[in-house]
Amino acid sequence: MHFALDLEDTGPVESLVALGGAGTAVTVWAERPDVAATLRAGADELAGVLELSEIDVASVRVRQGLPKRKAETATSGRFLDRRT
Repeated sequence: MHFALDLEDTGPVESLVALGGAGTAVTVWAERPDVAATLRAGADELAGVLELSEIDVASVRVRQGLPKRKAETATSGRFLDRRT
């Protein structure tokens, strides 16, 4: 699952949650260095909450910057109703 937010207080933040044989891998990207540092400081807490929810966590990674983009293709889930 991939989702992204761009709020005034945080700037662009994206996350990818992937389920695999080794468990759940969470990667979070934050464009702003201060936001990345704050998220990185909370990574262990996030892993703990996921484990309490009986989700097998393989990794939680926080990176500064945004993920590299592949060529855009039309797929489901790419559209957002900004009125809601």
